[in-house]
Amino acid sequence: MMKTSRLSWLDIMKGIGIILVVVGHISSNKIIFNWLYSFHMPLFFFAAGWVYKKKQFLIDIKRRIQTIVIPYFSFGLVVLIYWQLIERKFRYSNMSFTKALLGLLSGEYNYLDFNVHLWFLPCFFLTVILFNVIVNITNKKIAYIISAVMSLIFIAVPLPEMLWGLDRVFMYIAFYAIGDYISDDMIYITLIKVYKYL
Repeated sequence: MMKTSRLSWLDIMKGIGIILVVVGHISSNKIIFNWLYSFHMPLFFFAAGWVYKKKQFLIDIKRRIQTIVIPYFSFGLVVLIYWQLIERKFRYSNMSFTKALLGLLSGEYNYLDFNVHLWFLPCFFLTVILFNVIVNITNKKIAYIISAVMSLIFIAVPLPEMLWGLDRVFMYIAFYAIGDYISDDMIYITLIKVYKYL
């Protein structure tokens, strides 16, 4: 019963997050834009961390390649071809097809001119894989500490853009770790009790 309730709650949260992403992209109001972008991406990483379960890392990598990497390249290539043949003429983009293709391969935000939203998939892939590898090598407590340190590094040090959004992994991995930490049954039950008390 608890598991069903939690998953329903997460589905609602993800749905709200998706709506906010759409609103953020169509809104021309800078205040609304900045407000939405302050939390809607962390929300997705938090939700993903909530359902994290430790897996043997080679099995996890294989599964993530099938569910994230292959769709990323498949969809990305279709969009890139459409952009090259049609949409590029309306956007007046100076980026060459070769550079855009390299952008798809590298997953770097600044080279995804044909569809910048694709940055999320390689970044998410690295985040979930890295967190699971750390948990397998050490334990969850150490994984939480490493995740927190990585995000503090992102805040303290201006990181260059890296392959597959590794620089952004530093930003978001702490939210993923927080989602996993709070999803622990005892913590979750305590929070529900506190909420009901309030």
